[in-house]
Parts: sequence; structure tokens; C-alpha cells
Amino acid sequence: MNVFIESRGVGHAIGRTEKGVRVFIKNGDLIREDKALVQQTGIKGDWLLTEVHETYQALESIADKTDKDHLVSTQLISVINPTLFKIGVKFFFPHWRTVKIIDYLFDKPDLWMASKLLLTTQRGMHAAARVFGLTFQQAVEKLRRAGIEKARLYCEEQQQFLTEGVVAEMLTSVVADDDGLITLQMWQGVENVDEVFYAHGILDRDKGKFRHFDCAIISFSIRDKELLFDNNSKVKGCQYQKLYRIDGELDPGDIYEIANRFFPLDRLIDEFFTIGRL
Repeated sequence: MNVFIESRGVGHAIGRTEKGVRVFIKNGDLIREDKALVQQTGIKGDWLLTEVHETYQALESIADKTDKDHLVSTQLISVINPTLFKIGVKFFFPHWRTVKIIDYLFDKPDLWMASKLLLTTQRGMHAAARVFGLTFQQAVEKLRRAGIEKARLYCEEQQQFLTEGVVAEMLTSVVADDDGLITLQMWQGVENVDEVFYAHGILDRDKGKFRHFDCAIISFSIRDKELLFDNNSKVKGCQYQKLYRIDGELDPGDIYEIANRFFPLDRLIDEFFTIGRL
């Protein structure tokens, strides 16, 4: 149906049909003209719920282009701007938790072309709170120096920071096999949030290069999150969503930068952290 756009917001527009019925238009801000062709998706009260054809069923249109984790190779993506992509005739947005990673990849074409992303048709908005903790690189190096394979890293003086920001705790695992491959895993949980940030990487010790790295969000029940962080027990979680993946011969500096842009850490206060064996 055709609708007339009267105002635009972030990720939507408001308009009317030719008969004067009020319409909410998902992603209507993508349309610069005053008239748009939309698809009705529902009714809420006196409002028609619609979506522009540019994003309507866009994810279904690329189902055959995604991997088992629903990630899409960046080689298939045409970049309109850092937060708007196009594949074929459909438009997509990056998941908001990967925006900082994408900013970094744009300056490194080889990394961009080797990456896979989770795409969405729903624009995300968020505000970041300050979080005190270790960077990914610092955590890995600290474990190596201590000769510890598995550890819990935590803020020893949490009470000092409660009025300044959010305190996050981390579980880390650094395990080497007989072939010289080091598997890195890290879980980071933020106070009063059920979601846990997770990263997994494989490092070739002899070459000093990463072979693989991915980032995900895991949702936990309150009990399972307590098991994970309070009892240092690895639990599966109730929902796992991979957001980013890269494979190849990868410089550790790039992987550490990607990890630091994914985890909600923005300040290093190393002297307040200690390591406890699992």
C-alpha cells in the first residue's frame, strides 16, 4: 500500500494512508520522499503497523547466504554507511553490539573481507555506562605470566567504584594443546544484567597468529549466572547468539582490539585485580 510520511524518527516514520488512517512505518526514515510503498504487518488500536519494502522480510531473503550461526560474510555486503548495509535490493543494519568492531574493520580492508556479521532489520540504540576492568590482551598476558590455565578475574575493591560506574567480572580460560594451539575463552558479566559477553579464539603459539576469533552474547537465568561467576562453573546458558566471526592468519594486536571493542570495558585499573585459580 502507499502511505504519506508526515514525520520521521530513528528507525521509523509516522504517516497516513490515502484514506487518512494513521500508520507506523518501521524503517520509514530510510525513505526520503514524502510517499512510500509499505507492507502491512499488523494493527494496534487505530494504527496500522507497516514496514518499508526495503527491509520487509529482508532476513528471509538472505537465508541461503548465512552460515549455521546466521552470520553473513562481509564480502556479500555493500556498505551504504557504517550503520547501513545493502545485499541485493534489501537493506540491513549491523547488530548494535558490533558497531565498534565494524568501525575498526573499516580501516583494515583485509580484516573486513575476512569477517562475518550478524545482520538485523531492527536498528538498535543504547547508552554505555563506564565499566572498570581488564582489557582482553591484559587478561591473557596476565594469565600467561602467572602460568595459570583457568582463572577468575575480579575487582578486589568493588565498593570503591560502585558510585563511579558498573563493575564487571570475568572468567578466563587459556588452554594449550600438544599441537601448539592455544584456545582462549572469556566470559564477562555486568551487574544486574542477565546477558554475558563471550569471546573465543584459537592462537597458533609457534606462528604467534590467531587462526580464529568470534564474539557472542549468552543469556542466563539468574541461577545459572550465579553458577558461572560465583561458583566458577561453566554452564551453557538459555540462549546463545553469535554476533561476529573472523578466520585466517590474524595478528594478535587486531584480535585484542576487536575484543576490547566488543567487551564493555573502557578503562584499565589493573592494580585492583587479582587472579584466583578455578
